[in-house]
Amino acid sequence: MAPQDTTYLCLAVFLGQTIWAQKEFPIPTISAASSPVVPWNGSVRILCQGIPEAFLYQLSLMKNSTHTVIEKKLGFQKEAEFIINHMNTTMAGCYQCQYRNKDHWSEHSKPLELVVTGLYNEPVLSTDQSPVLIAGESISFQCSSAHDLFNRFSLAKEGDASLPQHQHEGYQGKFTLGPVNPNFAGNYRCYGWHNSSPYVWSSPSNALELIVTDSKKQGYMVENSIRMSMAGLVLVVLLVILAEDWNSHRISHKEDCQELTAPKWSRHPMMSGAGTHPPHPVHLPQPLDSVHTQVSIGLASGMLSILTAMLGLGLCLSQRINTEKQSLQKPIIWAEPSTRVTKGNAVTIWCKGPQTATHYQLYFEGNFLALGRPKPSRSMTIVNFTIPQMTSHTAGKYTCCYQSGERQSKSSKGLNLIVTGLYDTPNLWVLPGPEVTLGENVTFFCHLETGTSKFFLLKEGRSNHVQHRLGNIKAEFPMGPMTRAHRGTYRCFGSYNDHVWSFPSKPVTLLIPGDVENTSLAPTDPTSLDYWEYNLSAEEESELQKDFAFWDHTAQNLIRIGVACIVLMALVWLLVEDCLSRKRDKEGTNRSPSWEYKRRWRVHRSLEEEQRNAISMRELKATPGPGDI
Repeated sequence: MAPQDTTYLCLAVFLGQTIWAQKEFPIPTISAASSPVVPWNGSVRILCQGIPEAFLYQLSLMKNSTHTVIEKKLGFQKEAEFIINHMNTTMAGCYQCQYRNKDHWSEHSKPLELVVTGLYNEPVLSTDQSPVLIAGESISFQCSSAHDLFNRFSLAKEGDASLPQHQHEGYQGKFTLGPVNPNFAGNYRCYGWHNSSPYVWSSPSNALELIVTDSKKQGYMVENSIRMSMAGLVLVVLLVILAEDWNSHRISHKEDCQELTAPKWSRHPMMSGAGTHPPHPVHLPQPLDSVHTQVSIGLASGMLSILTAMLGLGLCLSQRINTEKQSLQKPIIWAEPSTRVTKGNAVTIWCKGPQTATHYQLYFEGNFLALGRPKPSRSMTIVNFTIPQMTSHTAGKYTCCYQSGERQSKSSKGLNLIVTGLYDTPNLWVLPGPEVTLGENVTFFCHLETGTSKFFLLKEGRSNHVQHRLGNIKAEFPMGPMTRAHRGTYRCFGSYNDHVWSFPSKPVTLLIPGDVENTSLAPTDPTSLDYWEYNLSAEEESELQKDFAFWDHTAQNLIRIGVACIVLMALVWLLVEDCLSRKRDKEGTNRSPSWEYKRRWRVHRSLEEEQRNAISMRELKATPGPGDI
């Protein structure tokens, strides 16, 4: 056999073995039963799918281009399950699996990347746009952290079973999604990590909910306007047709009446002489059908006026509703338990608005922060946003607004959240002393060794305002002349800005000798001070409900449908009445010849009687009497 033939034969055998091996040993598939983004110390299930003839599966972790076997599963099965109970930085990485059939191992599966989270503080996810989008629009997210200097960021959608595909390099993550479609809707979170440890991520950020509406669906206001315009046009056309028909019917009936009521002169041939009397006009009585027709025309004219008034009322109501809708009232925002929160403690921000609100948006320092869906409460809706740990990065000015249909309300009044416990404790004292007399002047002194630019003095209780003074290490707060309203417990804080304060000073209580002892003047827990807190009184609640007392979409549609039904019923009544009138006119027209014939016969008979009587009288006069013979 020639060497060339031997080469061809070996090549054919090699190709045949390769094809047989690929047929007998397909590449396995590996996947995570849940998300591949696993919290610290969490568990994850890894599935490796092969062939039913496989009797051995193994899971390996690839690091530094080498495979480290993690676990093996023995037994004939098509799919093997591997469980990692405690996820940590050592177990995070790139996983592959393979199976063994007979004496051969299959190829390694495609890699599965598992990420562990919770190793760093969570970043902040924000956007300067509204999270309510129309299909085809785009939105940009920003992910940043003031605690850690990350150089990589990832954006993930909750519920996805794959690793986040949206990643950004830099010290602030910027992500743009779009053009969006309904599949983009959901909650999004971001993570920060370092390129040196690609499988070790931070805790997840706050969630931002993205809402995508259908671009083909127009807003309810546009739809209602179009419907009202079309309905108004149809009504105007119908009214014009009815008016034209009534006008033509009235003209034709008037001509018939003139024809029937025209003077009829009847002269007997034998009365043409000089002795005859001139004929007298005979006036015919007006037929009963004509009366019915005139009444119908009067009713139709009245109904036309009513329809015009009803149509104007409907348009006025619609315009009033749209006007009220265009001026959505501001929501109310407040914080619990207080607007001043010790560092590390939680605080809840509440936002209240009308019952038509579908969702609320929370803004921090003018930037979008969170989206919440309301819970119904009487005639209002309310939603809360929780800050689990108060820090200097979460202290600042908060506002909220709500979405009602396709419109967005104005922003609420600003809510200033203050974090305390960031600096040393200042000292507070009063001169000439804590015991004062009525009319005396006193001065409070607040001192902080570390130095600050602002000092705040406050009196415990809701109804008292906060005083602030500038100073390097000490501030003076003069007060007086003393009245009974000045007595109470005071504390001071040092601060470098309006929202980040120091620990509270020890309390100083002003006393007026001779007053009855009041236990409310005793110092309380500094963490329970309640000032600048929004107190929603019964009067404000009533005023708020009054401001929000405008009609919703259902009321608008019911009013419009009711007006349309009344107008249509009136039109149907007019059409039926018109048909009945035509029918009566037709029957009256058919009866007119017979009635006219009878009338003429009666007139003719009466004239004949008169003529015979006249002839008889002449004959009697012409006959000679007995004296004439």
